[in-house]
Amino acid sequence: RRRRLRRLVAAVAAGSADAEAFDEAAEALAKLRDAELGPRKDNRVGDGHGDGGQNRHRTEAAVPEHFLCPISSEIMRDPVVLASGQI
Repeated sequence: RRRRLRRLVAAVAAGSADAEAFDEAAEALAKLRDAELGPRKDNRVGDGHGDGGQNRHRTEAAVPEHFLCPISSEIMRDPVVLASGQI
């Protein structure tokens, strides 16, 4: 498994990989992960089940208030921190 993964990663890194090589590398990495860490308990990308990652699970969590824009209350993607420490 590791040799196969190394060969595929080398092809991807060299830029000589096609879409099938990317898929094989992802599958080999998922199998190696399962062998090393145990199988996944949910249907995420790379586990060989489900929809191939089309419907990824999202966990909603409370966003700390300092990540929210004080004007729009939306999550700031690129906040600016002033010299005073104010966001």
